[in-house]
Amino acid sequence: MKTKSIFLAVMFAVPVLCPAQFKVFDTGNVGVRMTSNPWANFHVVGNSTFTGKDTVIISAPYIRGNQRYSTPITPDFTWWGNDQCGIFHPAPNIIGFSTNGTERIRLTQNGNLLIGGTWDGGAKLSIDAKERCNQINYSNLSSDWGWAQVSNVNRQYTKSWVVSYNWLERFAVWGNGIVYGYGGFYSGCDSIFKENIDTINDPLGKLLLLKGIKYNDRQEILQTGDTITVLPTDTPKTKFGVIAQEVEAVVPEAVITLPDGTKAVSYETLLALLIESSKKQQKIIENQSNTIISLQNEIISINERLILAEECLNNLPHGLGCSHQHNKSLNNNSPEYNTDSAKLFQNIPNPFNVKTVIGYYLPNETTNASLLIFDMQGKLIKIYKIATFGKDNIEINAGELQPGMYMYSLIANGKEVDTKKMILTE
Repeated sequence: MKTKSIFLAVMFAVPVLCPAQFKVFDTGNVGVRMTSNPWANFHVVGNSTFTGKDTVIISAPYIRGNQRYSTPITPDFTWWGNDQCGIFHPAPNIIGFSTNGTERIRLTQNGNLLIGGTWDGGAKLSIDAKERCNQINYSNLSSDWGWAQVSNVNRQYTKSWVVSYNWLERFAVWGNGIVYGYGGFYSGCDSIFKENIDTINDPLGKLLLLKGIKYNDRQEILQTGDTITVLPTDTPKTKFGVIAQEVEAVVPEAVITLPDGTKAVSYETLLALLIESSKKQQKIIENQSNTIISLQNEIISINERLILAEECLNNLPHGLGCSHQHNKSLNNNSPEYNTDSAKLFQNIPNPFNVKTVIGYYLPNETTNASLLIFDMQGKLIKIYKIATFGKDNIEINAGELQPGMYMYSLIANGKEVDTKKMILTE
């Protein structure tokens, strides 16, 4: 009896002598290693471990696991009634997030975030979308000119945005603002997007008022508080372009003003001016070319009459007047005067650098004729077959020959009529 009394005394004394380890308070809250009312329904002071085996683990304040890696269909942390949606641990230092038993997001051991895939290519964020669009940015800014997405780089040749096809670079935007495109750039110019379509008024006049310049970009300066930093650049490269303010004075439709007051030019708008100006200039050139040909033919005609007059004077007896009929009666058999003989005239203009016209006369009874071009060493360069007899001419463009001096001969019925020289300048 004495022994039993001592045992009961010890049992009642233990809770008094030892701190409470597990206690249910009168509030209904449960505390582990607490002497004051817990902050929540279940409050643990110290480490907590939930494992599938009786193993001592002291590496973290809270550990949950079965001493094996988990999967998207058996996540470690989940919810009742939805146990394939949660956080799982597929490998050392990797965390995964799953829904419907499928991995959706993974945080790798290198701190890289993978969405939609498990391959870590080294990027901080990788998105693998197998359907439709892999990224949509919604911006609900309250004013214009805000930034919906920013790629800030610290080097001018860092490619802040790259588009690749089969890992071959096709499009890139560099830190210094250069845009590279492998396949070219297209603007939406379909007629369905346009209205009030009209011709450009005086495009050539506008274009002539514009001034093209060559220039170097200024060095950029970054000011942070009292510190001014000149951003590094390559050796200045000469560029060609225009000044926006000058363009705005002539073609205001091609210029916009940005919020910071600087101006930008649409070279696409200037291209439309170039197209229409080129067409107008071409029309002017064609009109002038026709006028030149007409004048050249007139000169040839005058030249022919002068030759006839010279022949007439040379064949007159001393003291006699000159008339075509009188001269013919005196020199009817003279081959130099005979109007039915073939003739070759000097090219006009000579020298030339664009084109020249060679006049000739061939009697109607001519059976065949050609104009031959020789270099000064006598080498035959070109042959022009003549199909039109009577008075006519052959036009030679400068692009048909190299600059230099040439001889040209008229051959009629297999015989040389005459040979003359012409000069083509650069």
